[in-house]
Amino acid sequence: RKGKNYIEFGANNNYPNYLLDLFNESPKHGAIIKGKANYIYGKGFEGIPKAANSKGESYNQVFKKAGLDDEIFAGFYLQVIWNLLGEIKDIYHVGFQKVRVNKDDTLYQVKNDWDDTKEKAREYHAFNSDPEYVKEHPVQMLAVSQYNPTGDCYPLPSYFQGLNYIESDVQVARHILGNAKD
Repeated sequence: RKGKNYIEFGANNNYPNYLLDLFNESPKHGAIIKGKANYIYGKGFEGIPKAANSKGESYNQVFKKAGLDDEIFAGFYLQVIWNLLGEIKDIYHVGFQKVRVNKDDTLYQVKNDWDDTKEKAREYHAFNSDPEYVKEHPVQMLAVSQYNPTGDCYPLPSYFQGLNYIESDVQVARHILGNAKD
């Protein structure tokens, strides 16, 4: 859309929320996603004494969130904050559903709720460890996503072909609940 410096994600810019709703409402789908994310996480990292960020989160906590996002959305975002010496100071996980990207994948917009027209989007530049770039942009966004052969800027989840079946599972459960209530 003209006047926006990001590409909308889905017809109403709410595709990530649709995927989250399916994850939360389909018990089978949710269990599969959680199981895969737990297998990928395994025992986590060992021997990293330093916290990942100023909030005190460990690298394992950040990695676990990123892994779940990767299974739900086929990608994840990390906010990287550099100190004045050009070293990484903090790493935060940013929920995939909160981020939109521009056409050339260099600028990221972050909002807690994209349906909230009053909330102003926060802008972050793409991750780059070049010292001059770091001085100009000490807070950056690292985007990691699975390859998408269609060439779109947003990835498609690995279960994309099964979305109709997952949605059917949700609808059948709602129907059965409605019958039980009647």
